[in-house]
Amino acid sequence: MKKKSLAALLTALTVLVTACTPDGGKPGPAQPSPTQRSVPAGNPDRDQAEVRRRLAAVDPCALLDPRITAGFGLRPQLVSSTPSDCRVQDDGVQAVIYRNSSASQRHWQDRVELGGVVAYRSSRSTGRCTISLPVDFEHAITLAQDSLSAYDCTQPEAYAKSIAPRLRDDPASFARKDSRPGVAVCDVLATALGELPPGESVAPRKTFDSNLSECGVWRDAAASLGAPVYTRKALTLAYRQPLAQMRTGGGWQDDEVRKIAGTDVLFWKDSGAGCTLLWDAWPEQTPVADRVVQAQAEAADCDGAVSLAEKLIPALAKATPQAPGKSSLVYAASEPDVAGLGACAHVQDQDLRKCAPATDAAAPSDQRQTVAHGAADANTLCTAAAPTVRKLAGSGLEPVTVVPQGSGGLNASVLPVLCEFVEPTHSLVVRVGAVAALPLNSKLLLTETRYAKDTELAGHAAKTTSGEALRGAPDTRRTALVADTTADKPGLLLIEMSAFPDRGQSTGTGTGTTSPAVSERLNGFDDLATTLTRELLGAR
Repeated sequence: MKKKSLAALLTALTVLVTACTPDGGKPGPAQPSPTQRSVPAGNPDRDQAEVRRRLAAVDPCALLDPRITAGFGLRPQLVSSTPSDCRVQDDGVQAVIYRNSSASQRHWQDRVELGGVVAYRSSRSTGRCTISLPVDFEHAITLAQDSLSAYDCTQPEAYAKSIAPRLRDDPASFARKDSRPGVAVCDVLATALGELPPGESVAPRKTFDSNLSECGVWRDAAASLGAPVYTRKALTLAYRQPLAQMRTGGGWQDDEVRKIAGTDVLFWKDSGAGCTLLWDAWPEQTPVADRVVQAQAEAADCDGAVSLAEKLIPALAKATPQAPGKSSLVYAASEPDVAGLGACAHVQDQDLRKCAPATDAAAPSDQRQTVAHGAADANTLCTAAAPTVRKLAGSGLEPVTVVPQGSGGLNASVLPVLCEFVEPTHSLVVRVGAVAALPLNSKLLLTETRYAKDTELAGHAAKTTSGEALRGAPDTRRTALVADTTADKPGLLLIEMSAFPDRGQSTGTGTGTTSPAVSERLNGFDDLATTLTRELLGAR
């Protein structure tokens, strides 16, 4: 009787196990352990403080070759508002020796080669042509011109092409004739202030756009419980009329002047909160176009401004002008100018998404293991999907592994890493990811599936949607969530394709119109999704 009961029990267990296996017979394969993912250190940036010191010694007006100016039929008359900018009069090109140029900005701009040097061309949609010559991973020398009618980069490119090889091979040829304005403003301010309170530091800006002619004290994000905050304490150098001339005929006759550290200082209580003091930066300056370099100290109140000026005046008088140095100030065309390694250079928000170039990882021979292995190591998805993605979506697409950009149900807790295929034009992105923990019908996926179309891909239950790759660009993203086995059992494959404007065609944030060629590639999504489903999960 006991033997019969035991036999019956074993039979019942066999039926139960058989019913729970994916194919109704053989048990499923062993599940892989998650692979410990390592993100390689990116390309090393230049020492940004040293870059600023060297650039401070560069005369921006020397970047505007008068022969090129004459060739465009313009008067070779130059004007500067600060020691770090210079412009050809009458709506000509403006040269600025230090401006923001982050990886996210460069992502949407045309990367071009001028004279063997890396350069970026701004978007046509901005109406203003800017040619940027990167000097580190976040800043660039720029040559820009407002478009009077149609977008035109002829003049900025001509100047940039003429100076790029010299900035690489002979930067000293751009040294200032009068070296005094070539001081590092942040070094002067830091010397005057001494040790700052924890969480505060100097930076070459008073707003969020960098400028070598100004330096402010900023409270960092952690100390200010949010974004960095300008403390209203700064030093600025600018070209203005000499102080004596301002007081007699420049409209400043009624403003108070005091002697501070042996120097005449004008008190300018501006309309906002705070107090600003002005003085001629150095004695015995020879005015150029009726202008000399003036120093400007700012503080939250006039007592603070006076205290700051008492330190800045002697510090500025003793400051040593910088030199451009001998090594290249720009990047050769073969050099990386962003931190991202390999194809990671083409990933949007590469610094936030922990990008790593894909490595060869054997795809599982048993298609029942695709989702489990893909969730444990996204490189297996890259290896398995690459031939089909390149064949159907574009031969220039290269795989990387990244943290997803999305939130909702497919957040980092269920989809920590996926495979992303990118290309140098930045026009098309294909994503393939695996989710082992959620079924297709999970309520946690309502954000992704609320308006989805129920369908089948290669016999697998699926939900497909179309949407915006970026805000304001409808029908530029196609997404498919595909059940590994059934819609109610854990295991999903994510397949997504996004279309973007070609580089140089967006507004700088990725918005704009995709080209007909890219839209046509996006229309091939259904074929791509069906083929990938069949190859990765098997036909059902």
